[in-house]
Amino acid sequence: SETARTHQKEVLNHELIVSEDIYVSELDALLTNVINPLTINAHRCHLKAEELIHVFGLMKHMLDFHEQFVRMLHDEIYVYEHFDTYIAFLQLYHRHLHRFSHSLHIISEWSKSMAFREFTMLRLQNPRVSKFIDGRLCSLPYHLYRPLLRCKEYYRFFKRVEKITSSSDAEYKKVMKCKNTLRIVYSKIRKRDSHITQKSRLLEIQLQIFDNPQPIVSDHREFVYNRMCEQKRSGFGKKWKQVHLYVFNDGLLWCSRRGQFKQAFRFEHCNLLYGAADGAHLFIQYGSKQKKQPQQNAASTSTAHDMRILSSHAPSTKQFVLAFASEHIRDYVLHLIQRTHISHLEQLQSRYRHGHHQHHHQHHHRH
Repeated sequence: SETARTHQKEVLNHELIVSEDIYVSELDALLTNVINPLTINAHRCHLKAEELIHVFGLMKHMLDFHEQFVRMLHDEIYVYEHFDTYIAFLQLYHRHLHRFSHSLHIISEWSKSMAFREFTMLRLQNPRVSKFIDGRLCSLPYHLYRPLLRCKEYYRFFKRVEKITSSSDAEYKKVMKCKNTLRIVYSKIRKRDSHITQKSRLLEIQLQIFDNPQPIVSDHREFVYNRMCEQKRSGFGKKWKQVHLYVFNDGLLWCSRRGQFKQAFRFEHCNLLYGAADGAHLFIQYGSKQKKQPQQNAASTSTAHDMRILSSHAPSTKQFVLAFASEHIRDYVLHLIQRTHISHLEQLQSRYRHGHHQHHHQHHHRH
């Protein structure tokens, strides 16, 4: 009925205005307590002024606009009129999207500076900031993505309004104009979302790691998984210490539990996302001794577990964190890593040792 449709519209408009208040509070907390102080102290943090403008400049304009915009929305029951009048503000979001990828690379370079890390972390942990946004340093990519997320929320709002608006309603043309204009930016964001999300994830990881000599953010790198592991300590008692492994399509990072970089391993002639080339062998070496490559279609294992993967049953060895010689073994190992039943690891290793022993015995018997 008409009364029900009117009520639905009022509810949707109220929800948008409430979320607009929250969005403005988030932008204000970030800019007032983090970005503006960072800009003032750019030299101290070893940052270039032009890079700060590239990364955060548009967000300052967004805040200026939305602070005025939200006041106007509070004065109306329906927001269509003001959206229709000021729809050109979407140009800010289009430009922000265009800059986004390069901005991630810039922040990646900033992360090499401990002064930048410490300065930013202290201000993100300010109660006035953490009240509205995530106060961790690794949340910085999300805060940069937040305006694009808001743009998608605007589009979904008008799609919902369109469904309960009759073509004979006075506001129908304005609703359709706003929706169609938003759809252009929305489609561009959706088209690049996968790349943006993957790259943002790389930056999140980089901001959690200290003293990494090479940047993690790259257009050709993709995150695969991360895993907490245990490494056996030397000396009496054979105690274990926790380490953190980050695996990407082109390599692996080995860090301490607290994020201190330890070592990087590069995958040769192989990409985890696309598979190994014919005859290619992939090794992630741990230790100084050289070890013979495993036989084709056989994963390398050992009874000496100097490194083990927690809550997983992926094969772990003394000389190699991971070692597989074909695409088939790669898929097999990655499938095991995704599972968490530790008893299966014990069964797998026992089965492999038994099969390897039988194969060795048969081979010896023939000779």
